[in-house]
Amino acid sequence: GHTPQRMSALANRPSAQPTALPPGPPAPDVMPSYYVVVQEAANDKSTTATVRASRTGAVLTTVPLPQLDPTSSRAISAAADDRTFLITDGNDLFLLRVAADGRSARLTRLALTLASAVPPGSDRFGPQASAALSPDGRTVALEGQSSCQPIRSFGGVGELGCQDNAIRLVSLATGLGRTWSTRSSWQPGIWISWDGNDHVLFSWTVARGSGPQPGGYRLLNVAAGGSSLLAARMLALPAPPAYMGPSYPQSAFVTPAGDTVIASTFAGVGPDGRMIVSVVELSASTWRPVRVLLEESIGRTDLPVLFSNEGCAVLALGPGGVHALIECTTLTQTVFGRADDGRFTPLPGMPYLASTGTTAAAW
Repeated sequence: GHTPQRMSALANRPSAQPTALPPGPPAPDVMPSYYVVVQEAANDKSTTATVRASRTGAVLTTVPLPQLDPTSSRAISAAADDRTFLITDGNDLFLLRVAADGRSARLTRLALTLASAVPPGSDRFGPQASAALSPDGRTVALEGQSSCQPIRSFGGVGELGCQDNAIRLVSLATGLGRTWSTRSSWQPGIWISWDGNDHVLFSWTVARGSGPQPGGYRLLNVAAGGSSLLAARMLALPAPPAYMGPSYPQSAFVTPAGDTVIASTFAGVGPDGRMIVSVVELSASTWRPVRVLLEESIGRTDLPVLFSNEGCAVLALGPGGVHALIECTTLTQTVFGRADDGRFTPLPGMPYLASTGTTAAAW
């Protein structure tokens, strides 16, 4: 639980002048029927997509996935129809279509690959790209980074700066695409999500010493003109922290009505010296926390980098913006479940994430 003093401290943090989000149409307050967990087996490296009932966590069906190479990782996102999921494996993309009763599913490999998100003409040296499926299931948003070079190191841990950064939209019907990019030096790891109203939310962290451009969150209007990522509207959310070595992308989703944002945060260091990580709901009019959905603390604060997926993440948001799929991982455990209008319910199916880099979930 959270004491009134804790919530007051969160709510009273200073914030920048808010920037209103575009209003969206009302969406039905319906919990998604299914969530899908993509997981690699520890013993034989086989990978599966498991469809589970959202209310109980019961397994409905399991679909085998192509085996990964050792350097790849899985990611998954979902359309708003609760039956169409996009799965990535580090380069290839697959559509998983779940039957109406959830007890069978069909996997299709797309002609599109993550390599198409890498900015053209770059040296293609950079982190793996990621993708997110639009709410209508017709468009894929891909983020890509390249021209990444070591900037400096501290205690044997190096920091990378990626000079070429891009978000690309590709139509699944026509294959046609459009790209927004910037050559500002960003740390590896861009988070992207859709808000259901022709906007893509993305977060990034600027590489240290790379110039005046701040890290943070921007809302990209994909229906507007232009091709610069820096033209996207900056939101007054707390900026992701800069870390040496691998960065930890902070996930966030704008609710369809545009009145709140569900986001993962680093809330600083508590009185006992432990780093506090959480998933919070923020007001879009004041950018102050409305409530804490899930919170954990990490004891290791002497290292300037988070290893093995430590931290919190909002994995998916239901079409009504009320039901969120979230998790927090510390050195010793992973807490995973759903938050329904602020009430957290644990769910099965998510392993201890610090022991694997190839597990993801969405609804």
